[in-house]
Amino acid sequence: VIAVGAVARDGSKSSFSNYGNWVDVCAPGTDILSTVPGNEYAFMSGTSMACPHVSGVAALIVSHFGGPGFTNEMLKEKLLKGSNPNAVPSSYKIGTLVDALGAITYGSDEAPKKVDDLSASARANTMDITWAATADPDGKSAYGYLALYGTDKAKVAAATKSDYGNVGFAVCTPDAVAGEKVKFAVKGLEFNKHYYVKLLAFSYGRNYADASDIVEFDIVKYNATIEITSPANNSVHNAG
Repeated sequence: VIAVGAVARDGSKSSFSNYGNWVDVCAPGTDILSTVPGNEYAFMSGTSMACPHVSGVAALIVSHFGGPGFTNEMLKEKLLKGSNPNAVPSSYKIGTLVDALGAITYGSDEAPKKVDDLSASARANTMDITWAATADPDGKSAYGYLALYGTDKAKVAAATKSDYGNVGFAVCTPDAVAGEKVKFAVKGLEFNKHYYVKLLAFSYGRNYADASDIVEFDIVKYNATIEITSPANNSVHNAG
């Protein structure tokens, strides 16, 4: 038995959903457009709407992998371990969010190649980083990139894919093929600081490449005084 909870469109737990540590996975269950008698459509809510989502993904898994030797335990492993653990807070206790692509790629996708041409520059208090998209050995483009940055080089160097609480971070998920240039901006940095940044490419299944080399740049705030001279009386006004 697979226990299914329900989420609303904004990712919050549906008010009617049961919950507990025994719930395995969740799926959309609030205001789902569905068929009703009379050849019509209507919006319906309930875990009866969430369960068909999970059944559908299970059917996709079987259609792709099913055959002699494929067991129900293999199906459950892909369905549950391929779900998205980050989309729904664990405090909801309704399981992880069902994920069709995650289930299909579970256990089979590889980490993409590391980024080897990262560059960074400053624009006001914004960091602009540029690199060429990478891919895995089969040519599948990286799903996303994790940027780790900060003013302490040692902390940036020590930060990992699973432990980056001491540095800033941002995630970019571009639709880019291998070799295509990607540009990404991170705003809100501090002025008059020297920054360091590195990039980790990752697959859809969150298999991470090694980190790129660390690059550095300065965020500088310029304070300038502009002098405006009036042609009429040659007076000077400071506008800075």
